[in-house]
Amino acid sequence: MQRPEYPTTYGDQIGEWLSDQPWSHFATITAPYPLTLTSARRLAQRTIDRWKSITSADAKMVYAIERNTDGMGHHIHALVHFTAEVDPDMFARMVDGQGRIDLQRYDPKQAGARYITKAVTERRDNWDTIH
Repeated sequence: MQRPEYPTTYGDQIGEWLSDQPWSHFATITAPYPLTLTSARRLAQRTIDRWKSITSADAKMVYAIERNTDGMGHHIHALVHFTAEVDPDMFARMVDGQGRIDLQRYDPKQAGARYITKAVTERRDNWDTIH
């Protein structure tokens, strides 16, 4: 009997798991001030809680926190699944003047899951899931 192929690395395993999920959106979330890892985690939780309250849709999110290119603080990339149709522009208005949420429809061909996986494998303490 031939042994089934399994992912060989931590990153492969995370990437395969993420690719199998029914994501509806890819998000980038920034703040107008430098985010620490702890404040970025809080922002991720507050963001999804707010999304749920204003859409009346349930949502889940897996996010990775990445250092800003200038080395000052962090920002968040996330894969999101909403259980109902949402208007991405509504979320851009939600943070007007306080930061930015770029919410795009998820296209598996754009490799959003792979991008999150890259961030997950760089530092294993900079990602989480929210249900």
